[in-house]
Amino acid sequence: TQAPFIRKEREKGKRAEGLRYERKVHEAFEAQFGANYVASPWFRFQEVGTDKARWCQPDALLFDFRKGQLTIVECKLQHTADAWWQLRWLYLPIIAKAFPGNLWKISLIEVVKWFDPAVAFPEKVKMRADVVDSVPGEFGVHI
Repeated sequence: TQAPFIRKEREKGKRAEGLRYERKVHEAFEAQFGANYVASPWFRFQEVGTDKARWCQPDALLFDFRKGQLTIVECKLQHTADAWWQLRWLYLPIIAKAFPGNLWKISLIEVVKWFDPAVAFPEKVKMRADVVDSVPGEFGVHI
């Protein structure tokens, strides 16, 4: 199911550059991982104590059936704390509910074009040469 509020207008500037980078990441990972890589899935959810449904769309999910691991992928042109907030506080709780922990281990990875270690970040990151090396519990970064 697709969210009913999909943008139809053309993006410009940095946003357009970021979307072009995200498409390149999707193309590369789809070629590498095939059907185990799901780009831009939509999730509909309801916050506790509210009646209103909300939507979110992680950049991708990568399934490793051998390890029983699901990696939530966030693509950014450059390393940013925004990725942390999205992955830790939005996508992780929703995806963990959809894919229970007794069935799946969930890991997080930010895929970036540029990495600046001086960027203020809420937790220590672990650099990963390959997205399949992400580990549940840590915040991985792949350039």
